[in-house]
Amino acid sequence: MATPPPGNGRAVAAAAGNTGDGAPARATRTRTSSSRRELVMSEILEHATRLFADRGYDGTTLQDIADAIGITRPGLYNYISSKEQLLDALVRDVSENTAHIVREVRLRTDLSSVEKLRAVVRDLVLQRAGAPERFRVLDRTEAALPEEVAALHLNARREVLAEVRRIIEEGVSKGEFRPRDE
Repeated sequence: MATPPPGNGRAVAAAAGNTGDGAPARATRTRTSSSRRELVMSEILEHATRLFADRGYDGTTLQDIADAIGITRPGLYNYISSKEQLLDALVRDVSENTAHIVREVRLRTDLSSVEKLRAVVRDLVLQRAGAPERFRVLDRTEAALPEEVAALHLNARREVLAEVRRIIEEGVSKGEFRPRDE
């Protein structure tokens, strides 16, 4: 059996009804459309975040977001159902990632407690510096978050505080930090 020329493997496989790795072409289309949807959702969230940061959440409309992306408002509804959904996704991303960062550092066994505390501070500063608009939106809308989103955000903040407290308690028990009243 002849081997197809390099670079044509996927085209040949697609024409034959599979992806070249044994998966049917339909699965590839599904993965491709799923990847495309994720990319579009990411772009929508990025533009919404920028607009929320510049104009405020209440000062931004779905039409503003659609215009920024270059699609119609009805086209935007193919991806999201409401502006609140975008705020929810933004808050979840920021809150859950922050808690995840602190938890991952606390669980590291290759660092002393002092190094863990430094790593947490460094990582959180870098996170905030890398996405200042997301944090600006969160800071501005925190008091007006929908109940479910506010509860999630509050739980994540409590988790961050508890993780930092554990790092400090671990450091005190190892003699790396002096005991202090919380």
